[in-house]
Amino acid sequence: MADFTAQADGLGDEQRTAVERWSVEQRRHVARAVTDHIADSVGAAEAGHRGRFGRWLRGTPTAMMPITVMTIVCTAVVVGTVA
Repeated sequence: MADFTAQADGLGDEQRTAVERWSVEQRRHVARAVTDHIADSVGAAEAGHRGRFGRWLRGTPTAMMPITVMTIVCTAVVVGTVA
């Protein structure tokens, strides 16, 4: 922006400073908006992941129960036939 204001004819020092200050403020505003958008997107993704992981975690004991029962039954049958 300093290059632009240096090349602009008819601008006084105060006007150049004002234009450069305005440019910096606009860049900060845009950077803040982009950062907020990224933070919102990451927050939404984390919330979705947390929900999916919670459902998976609740389903794990349900899935493990029949496997455990079948393992105990098969072990009992093998031990019963060997003895």
